[in-house]
Amino acid sequence: MLETKQIVNHSFKLHVKVLTLIGLYPPKNHSILYSIYSIFLFLAVFVPVLVLGLPNFFFIEDVTSIDFSDFVTVGIIVYFFKIMPFLTSITKIQNCINYFDTFKYRVKSEEKIIEDCVGSCRRNTNVFLIGCCVSYLGFVAQVLLREEPEKLPLKLWLPFTNEEKPLFYYCIYCALLLAIGYATLACGVIDPMIGGLACHAAAQLQLLKRNLQYLDEYAEEKNTVQSNTGKKVHDVFYEEIIGCVHRYQQIVTFVNLFKNSFSQVVFSQLLGSVFVIGLCCLQIVKMKEIDVNFVITVNYFWVILFQIFFYCYYGTMLIEENYTLTNAIYMSKWYEYSIREQKTLIILMERSKKPMIITVGRILDLSLDTFTMVLRRSYSLLCSVLADVGLPLPVGVFGRFALQIPSPRCLEVWILHTPTGGALRYHCLIFTGVVALRLPRPHHTSSYTALMSPKRAKPVCSLLDLEPLSYEFLQAIIYMVCVVVQIYFYCYYGTILYEESNSLNDAVYMGNWYKYDVKSRKSLIILMERTKKPSIVSAGKVLHLSLVTFTTILQRSYSLLAVLKNQR
Repeated sequence: MLETKQIVNHSFKLHVKVLTLIGLYPPKNHSILYSIYSIFLFLAVFVPVLVLGLPNFFFIEDVTSIDFSDFVTVGIIVYFFKIMPFLTSITKIQNCINYFDTFKYRVKSEEKIIEDCVGSCRRNTNVFLIGCCVSYLGFVAQVLLREEPEKLPLKLWLPFTNEEKPLFYYCIYCALLLAIGYATLACGVIDPMIGGLACHAAAQLQLLKRNLQYLDEYAEEKNTVQSNTGKKVHDVFYEEIIGCVHRYQQIVTFVNLFKNSFSQVVFSQLLGSVFVIGLCCLQIVKMKEIDVNFVITVNYFWVILFQIFFYCYYGTMLIEENYTLTNAIYMSKWYEYSIREQKTLIILMERSKKPMIITVGRILDLSLDTFTMVLRRSYSLLCSVLADVGLPLPVGVFGRFALQIPSPRCLEVWILHTPTGGALRYHCLIFTGVVALRLPRPHHTSSYTALMSPKRAKPVCSLLDLEPLSYEFLQAIIYMVCVVVQIYFYCYYGTILYEESNSLNDAVYMGNWYKYDVKSRKSLIILMERTKKPSIVSAGKVLHLSLVTFTTILQRSYSLLAVLKNQR
């Protein structure tokens, strides 16, 4: 029989060792010295970048001057918030990792499912960790082999030069290389570990589906083994169903613990990936030839994609496995069961209708839809930056035409002329920072010209025209923060109300309802049916008070900002 402790040890042995080495996973009965070591190393790694790196972004005048070191700095800042829960909530994280210690597996087919899951976890970890190490080594090589290797690896604001205080300067130099290596090791094991935990939850659902589909076989096998106990066949069969109910309750509890443990970790990574991917693409667009920097940037780009893909792919797998649980129950021989057993399965099916979705930051769901959303937001950021600095947008291909469209601040008219002198009919689609033309195919397309007339007007976005860190600039920032917090209050507590109402279904299911009489069970079924409609507070019968609405307001504000900037 395959023991779960061996499974956890085989799946996350490397993760635990690396995290213990860098002070993020304290061993049992650790001393106070280890806690001091963890906090000191964490602060020594991130404080210099936070204190000296953030001011540098306020003084960037030309966005095109952003290079590889800048989005590495952005990544380090994101990792500060991402790794922090491993210091503040490590007990909860350890409980989540060791949650499946009490599970037992009975047959070879069940062991095969778990072994496949363990193999996937180890393979993902090895590939991803190697990719992270290659990115780090490439970055260090690029720093040491450049024309001026004495410059800091990251762009930081310092009140002195290397000639004035060489000792302190090179201490910061080494600390930055240590910070990047620390973040590389941490994220190289944290990201596949989070995906692996979701994969194990999906594997547990696969086992549960198999047990439900072949309930009669398992019950007969158990009855044969326990033939001397004097239990009736129906009692043994009902115990087997209750065992499946308990198992599903444990999986639901694990998913809730998983959300509470890694919500900040995953949300920080998804939010930061939008900026890092956009900056990586900007760096690639600027490059005119394939060199070492191009290879390093592309490798870092794929590492970031795999980071968020781990979360989203296994989150989608968990949703799909839970969705097919009702099919497994239906494919069993339920028509041969007693009324008591059928009603128990009905309540289990009612609970499984609620999707098992992992939500991070109370906003984003871990699914492949979120993965594609992150890519779209990154592309929008890239196009907005390109439009702002006047660089050409990415090439768009329509039919047989390939147009590299300059990025005008405001497109007035496009006139397409044919050799015969006639104007083609066209459709112009304008997005934020993106201009796309859908062209009909003319009979004569030997040559054509596209004329545009960009408009320019006075600046209307005062915040963008203020000098950074000036009094007026700080005033505008404070006012903007107050407005954002104002609407955040409404949306946050609206989300709390929605989640508490939505969790009422779980509270009913997690009780000992299988011990109640038939009348009580029917009452609970009606209650569970009503809880499918969550309590939502609507404003103006249009908007729901939720953090999704909060993000929508921020998106619309950004769209308005882009329109106003184009009126310059």
